[in-house]
Amino acid sequence: MKKILALALAAAMLFSLSACQWKKSNDGSDDVPPGTVVLNDFEDYKTGVEPLILLNFFGTAQLNTDPQYVKRGEGSLKIVPSGCSSEAGDYDPALKQPMNVLFSGNNNSDISQLTMISTEIYNASSENVHMVISLQFFQGYLAGEQEYELAPGWNSVVYNVEPQILDIAYDIADCKGVVYTFDRPEKEADAPTLYMDDILLYKTEAAYVPIDMTLDENEICSFDKIFQEYILIANTANPDIQPTLTINSDMRYSKKGKSLKVFMPGNHGAYDNADYTYTGFSFAAAYVAQTGLGDYPDDKSFTFEVYNAGTSQQRLFIEFFTQDGSRYYKKTDIYVPAGQWSTVSIPMSELSGGASATTTKVAGEIYINWEINSLLEDRVLYFDEFVIK
Repeated sequence: MKKILALALAAAMLFSLSACQWKKSNDGSDDVPPGTVVLNDFEDYKTGVEPLILLNFFGTAQLNTDPQYVKRGEGSLKIVPSGCSSEAGDYDPALKQPMNVLFSGNNNSDISQLTMISTEIYNASSENVHMVISLQFFQGYLAGEQEYELAPGWNSVVYNVEPQILDIAYDIADCKGVVYTFDRPEKEADAPTLYMDDILLYKTEAAYVPIDMTLDENEICSFDKIFQEYILIANTANPDIQPTLTINSDMRYSKKGKSLKVFMPGNHGAYDNADYTYTGFSFAAAYVAQTGLGDYPDDKSFTFEVYNAGTSQQRLFIEFFTQDGSRYYKKTDIYVPAGQWSTVSIPMSELSGGASATTTKVAGEIYINWEINSLLEDRVLYFDEFVIK
């Protein structure tokens, strides 16, 4: 499954959904259950179709009034996710339903009490259609991917939301939207025709309680705590070289407890030396802010362990950013020999920048990356024990 290209989206006028009144379904079933919010029921073009954002040369989206393809009321959304094979980049077509409809002030961006999102989807083709639903946050980050197979006919699709997990890496008070992603067909003419109706939000009345993310003394990340699996973000700018991040429990490749296994796809000819390309992964800014990185004195060091399971030396880069995305430190000379553990150490005096700087006091994302052009083989690295010593 290819990933969505993170796109910068221009601000657009979005229109009200709040005036929509819930209707009984065409089969006469009951009204919407208590505790739910109608995010979109596609009753007319202005309120149902105009707010949508089409990504990656999506295809077409239009209002449908044929009752055969309407679950409730008078309208639904007809979509043909064809993508565009003539454009550069092999990305899957995606449709974004915003959480905040600016025109009306219908704002469901705060998902701290959201438990589930349901969508009615009619597959008009004769074969199953693969679909992924995810939530979008600041800077286009996608989280909580869940996969579905849409059978021919009506499908009641349920997307489960875990605010406590999402809160580890993202601002759950500012969810940008729900993203529906489809496989791009080899030929645009082969794209399926689908109909969407009744996107509902299910909310709990229970107060939100954040997950306990207590760290050990001097710990930044050990990968031993369950929640630390969710603080990592893989770069998705180039899907074919996106690293795969998993938690490793094989003691041969950990310094203590568990470690992070990073599978690095090699450059198999797509990237030449004329245009250097970088990829990697990061520790989410929201998590780094809770580590107290700015509280450590200058005579300490930020350290981590890395094991290169490849056949040759690997060069790494590490970058430190503030909460607003400004880079305040970059180290480019990390060389990791093959077949052994290496310790990387950065003096806190270099990170803090001295008494006049405000860098680590507002510490955000920490990004580890590598240059793909010279990586001619698939490679695996293991990372462990990000600590202050």
